[in-house]
Amino acid sequence: MSATTSDAQQPTAPRQRIVIIDILRGYALLGILLANILFFSSPTNLIGGPFSYWEGPLDRVAEGATRVLVEGAFYAIFSFLFGLGIALQLGRGEGSAAQVARVRWRLFILIGFGALHGIFVWYGDILLPYAVGGLVLLLFRRFRVAGLLVWAVLGLGLSSLIYLASALSSGGSLPDWYSAANFLSTYRDGSYPEILALRVRIFLFDLIDLPFLLPNLLWLFLMGMVAGRLELFARVRDHLPLFRRALVVGLLFALALKGAYAWSLVRGDPLPVGLVSFGTGGPALAFVYICGLTLLHQRAFWSRLLGPLAAVGKMALTNYLAQSVVCSLIFYGYGLGYYGQLGPAVTVVIAFAIYGVQIVLSVLWLRAFRFGPMEWLWRTLTYGERQPLRR
Repeated sequence: MSATTSDAQQPTAPRQRIVIIDILRGYALLGILLANILFFSSPTNLIGGPFSYWEGPLDRVAEGATRVLVEGAFYAIFSFLFGLGIALQLGRGEGSAAQVARVRWRLFILIGFGALHGIFVWYGDILLPYAVGGLVLLLFRRFRVAGLLVWAVLGLGLSSLIYLASALSSGGSLPDWYSAANFLSTYRDGSYPEILALRVRIFLFDLIDLPFLLPNLLWLFLMGMVAGRLELFARVRDHLPLFRRALVVGLLFALALKGAYAWSLVRGDPLPVGLVSFGTGGPALAFVYICGLTLLHQRAFWSRLLGPLAAVGKMALTNYLAQSVVCSLIFYGYGLGYYGQLGPAVTVVIAFAIYGVQIVLSVLWLRAFRFGPMEWLWRTLTYGERQPLRR
C-alpha cells in the first residue's frame, strides 16, 4: 500500500490542518449564530419581514445590522469551506474509488446528524442540505478547474433567478399551522412533546424547498472545490494578488447589493430587495470576509488575535449543534421560555456571549483532546473503528 493511499484511510491529523481554514470556519460560526438567533427567539420570518415584529429603535438597529452585515454571508462562507473541505479530502486520496466511497459515506452520516438535529433540536438545520449538496458535488470530482468554474457560474445564475422569482412573486400560501400565532403559542409555552410535534411538521414541510436551495449551495461548493484544487489556502503567500483582487471585486458587489438592501430597510420596503441581497449580496460579502481575514492572517498581530477562532473552527460541528441546544433552552417552553419576548438588541448580546464561551471551551477542550465530541463521533462512524480522542 502506498503512503498516499495509507494516509487517505485516516482522518486528517491536527498537524496537517490549514490554520486559516479553521479560523474562517470559526468566524463563520459567529455569523451563523447571529443570524439564527433571530429565528430562535421569535417568529420574525412569519410576520412579514424585518422590523415587523420588533419596533423599538435599538431592536431595529440590531436587526438591521444583522440583516445587512450577516444575513446571507456567513452561510455562504460555510458553504464555500464545505466544498473546499471535500476537495481536500478527495485530494488526499487522489480521488481514488476508496476515498470517494469514504467521503460519500461521511456525507450519509451527516444526513443522519442533520435529520436528528432538525427533528429533535431545531427545524432550521443546514447539515442535511449540505450533505445532500455534497453528494451532488462528488459528481463534479473529475472536472477540471475551468469546468468547475463554468458550472459555478451557471449555478449562480440559476440561484439568482430563483431568488428573483421569489422576490417578484407573492409566494405560495402556508398551511394554517405554519403561522406566527402557532409558533408563539407552541414555542413559548409548549412542552417538549408539543414543540417536537410542530418541529417535525416544519422540518418535513421545509424539505420541499430543498431542490430550490441546492443551486445556491452548489455553486458555492464548486467555488470551494476550485480553491482546493488551486491550493489557495495551502499556499496563501503565492496567491496574495488574487486574494486582494477578489477582495476589491467582492467589496464592490457587496456595497452595491447590501447597500441597496440597507436603503430599502430605511425606506420600509425591504422584502424584494432583501431576497436578491441574500442570494447574491450575501455571497459577495462572504468573499470580502474570506479574503479580508486571509490577508489579515498574514500579519503577525492579526494571526495571534485570530488564533483562538481556529479552535472553534476545529470543533465546528460540535459548536454548531451546541448553539442550537443552548438557544432552544433559552427561548423554548421546555427551557426558559423567552420566545417572542427578547428583541434583537438583547439576543445579539446573548449570541456574542454564547460565542465567547465557545471560544474558551474550545481552546480548553483541544488542549486535552484531539477532536470535538461530535467530530470524534463522526470520524469513528466514518472509519468504522474507535478513533483516539485524548492527546
